[in-house]
Amino acid sequence: MSRIIALHGNVGSPADWLPLEQAFGPLEKRCLWEPGALDFAEGDALLGYSLGGRLALQAAAAAPEKYRMVVVLSAHPGLKTQAERLERRELDKQWSERAAHLPWAEFLQQWDAQVVLGPGSADRLALERYRPAIARAYRDWSLGNQVDLRPALARLSGPLHWITGGQDLKFTGLAAGAGCGRHHVVPGAGHRLLAADLAPRLAALLGSLKIVSS
Repeated sequence: MSRIIALHGNVGSPADWLPLEQAFGPLEKRCLWEPGALDFAEGDALLGYSLGGRLALQAAAAAPEKYRMVVVLSAHPGLKTQAERLERRELDKQWSERAAHLPWAEFLQQWDAQVVLGPGSADRLALERYRPAIARAYRDWSLGNQVDLRPALARLSGPLHWITGGQDLKFTGLAAGAGCGRHHVVPGAGHRLLAADLAPRLAALLGSLKIVSS
């Protein structure tokens, strides 16, 4: 059976996948803050949330024949103009500074205050030990450094699925307008699709996509 590689979001951890894993089945959960997190093999299925979804899309765009299936939750396909990318790099530079220097609880509070996100989980206080890697990720993996992936994603040999929450208007619009893959909306959900109360519905959706192969 090929692996399902699960990549969490920014300021997140592999534990974010536990509710889904309990409802769906085993996932190979990677920690983005550890070396080797983005080492994938041919035939893997890539499952990514938010930042993890963008990284999965980038890997698939770079090697369109390599992956059996790509499923992304609340993920961005890329900004279309250089002006937008420059603006985003400056914004992510500011977040990098906050992640590096603010008291950790204050940084988390500011991060969660963004309208698109909403409240996060208290257990992320333990992520402070990854503070240098998280701060660096804002710069290295900034959306401003990512090209528009839409043309490359249209050439994937395996299925591509976008999953967004119905209340997440921004990312639902992005997925609907991507022009490639299939788009699935989880009614009543926001951006944070890995919330524990959504796990049964998300597991049923993934099951319908036949992400597991034997």
